[in-house]
Amino acid sequence: MEFARHRKNEVHYYRYTKDEGFNTNEFNGGSNICGNILKDGDFVLPSLNGLVFFNPLKTRSTYPKNFYLERALIDGKEIRFSEKLTVDQEVQKIDLFIDIPYFANRNNIVIKLNRGSGEEWENIEQGAKVTLFNPSYGDHLYTFKILTSDNETYVYKKIHILVTPYFYQRAWFKVLCILLLLLIIMCIVKIRTRILKKKNRLLEDIIDARTKKLSAAVENLEKTKNQLNNEIEQQKKLIGTITHDIATPIRFIAFASQDILENDRNDTEKLQKILTSISKSSGQLYNFTLALKEYADIYNNYRSDKKESYALYDLIEEKKSFSILLPATAIPSSAIRWIPMLIWTSTEIHYPLLFITSWTMR
Repeated sequence: MEFARHRKNEVHYYRYTKDEGFNTNEFNGGSNICGNILKDGDFVLPSLNGLVFFNPLKTRSTYPKNFYLERALIDGKEIRFSEKLTVDQEVQKIDLFIDIPYFANRNNIVIKLNRGSGEEWENIEQGAKVTLFNPSYGDHLYTFKILTSDNETYVYKKIHILVTPYFYQRAWFKVLCILLLLLIIMCIVKIRTRILKKKNRLLEDIIDARTKKLSAAVENLEKTKNQLNNEIEQQKKLIGTITHDIATPIRFIAFASQDILENDRNDTEKLQKILTSISKSSGQLYNFTLALKEYADIYNNYRSDKKESYALYDLIEEKKSFSILLPATAIPSSAIRWIPMLIWTSTEIHYPLLFITSWTMR
């Protein structure tokens, strides 16, 4: 009747049998109308033994007052628990027994189960047992309720079934795996960074080596340029030396020869002195030519950019020794002008090498 008025409450059926005073449990059905309600509230139902008058408000209804969850059968082994049951994942079957102290008609027991998935309740069939197969790991909450009156009052009981996880399903293992993964990523990043740095260093070394080679090539070109300039300058000096220091003795020889032609050839003593001077001048000219050749060879093979200076006194004395060979009448001493020059030598040889020794006559 309550369901007909509000359409909210659940419809529960209470079963009356001979134990409640019926003469029979066999009633006619499958027809319309199969019963009637009298004004005094009695129900009239046709049975095989005649009409049966029944007033549910005057008939006593008996419901269970409580129930107990304290026994379980785990893979054939019975254990007892209180509100919490801990099992391993190897368990394949769990039977939860519901103990109800109720000695009336057990068909009137209304017990329902909520598996923790919201407001959805499922009826438990007769037998007062719930079977679970291969439970997954975690904490599972099961809520039971049993009807205790016609006013839809219930008694609730909760049970926690804790299925222990494997070590790789635990939180610490997952955290460890995450940390290990992060460590691997960091190692990969460091190794990759190290490889890239190594490649950069190799590239920098290659660039430095090529830069050094290029700098060395530029330096060699600069040295070659300087050497060419020095050789050109040396050739100019050699040409100047040859032009000056060779032309002067030749001029002296020509002057002495002309003096022989112009003077008396019968003066044997004077003629002998002039010829002796010509012979010595020719010998010194020959030696000077050889010295120039040796100097050119030494300069090409053992030249150095280092400079050394020598005393002018020794150079002048050496030049004076050459002037003694001239006859007094041929070239006056006042006509000779000595020009001291700086001596350039090569440090690779052990004796001074005359670069320019010059004297001029007027």
